[in-house]
Amino acid sequence: MTIDQVINVLHQGPKVCVDLLPSSAHAGLYAALICGIRLNEGEAKQLFIDTGLIHIMVVSGAHLLFIERRFAWIAPNARLCVLGTYCWLTGFGAPVVKAFFRRCLERKFGPRGWSPIQCEAAAVAGLLILIPAWLFSRSFLMSWMCSLAFMLPKILPVLDRPLKAYVLLFAFSAASPLTVIWNALLAPFVGEFLFPVCLLVIPFPFLTPLVDLMWDGLLLVLRLNPQSETLNWFAPSNQLFWLPLFAHVIFIYGEVRWRRALAFA
Repeated sequence: MTIDQVINVLHQGPKVCVDLLPSSAHAGLYAALICGIRLNEGEAKQLFIDTGLIHIMVVSGAHLLFIERRFAWIAPNARLCVLGTYCWLTGFGAPVVKAFFRRCLERKFGPRGWSPIQCEAAAVAGLLILIPAWLFSRSFLMSWMCSLAFMLPKILPVLDRPLKAYVLLFAFSAASPLTVIWNALLAPFVGEFLFPVCLLVIPFPFLTPLVDLMWDGLLLVLRLNPQSETLNWFAPSNQLFWLPLFAHVIFIYGEVRWRRALAFA
């Protein structure tokens, strides 16, 4: 097989993924949530934008976490193969590739004492050496910053993760504080329930009408409740790359100090 043929195969993943999906009135939503295809302009996309939930319709590292949980019963190496296949099906987007690379590093170096923050740093550094342009990829930077947010210690009993993600991602995606509540209420439903159910329509197409009703219900909820408007502020990605870099350095410094204090306590 020639290099061109290999590259062509690597680029066929999203097409294969879309071809696996059954016919549906919500085909665009299925393709966006499962295959990483950009959601077409229209009412549905605007509802997700207005409520600050558009990120759940973009394939990210969180999707690997959902799949990983569903395949927790298989061997770790086989699970990595499943995750790698999903990266191919979604077009090797920067967020999923980073999440996959970090899992590979955690598998190898976690038992040697590497922390998640260290594995994240190694994954980011390795990918930026291979693909320097990702330093100015907004999706890569947001995924990087979101990973750091979720690595912070739990602070609040409720709204903890949505609030931390909102604060750390505000510079990348300015939005109303109402999006914190929207994410706390609906993002877990989409990730933990709707996403795996949508995957089931691939091997079991007869479930499509039932899952379509779930999409109808979600869109209805988004229509009935007050939308949180996107703020009129935007900064180019090439001006923001230093934010996750600075935050990561601070986190590593804090972790080193904590480990030293623990060692000498």
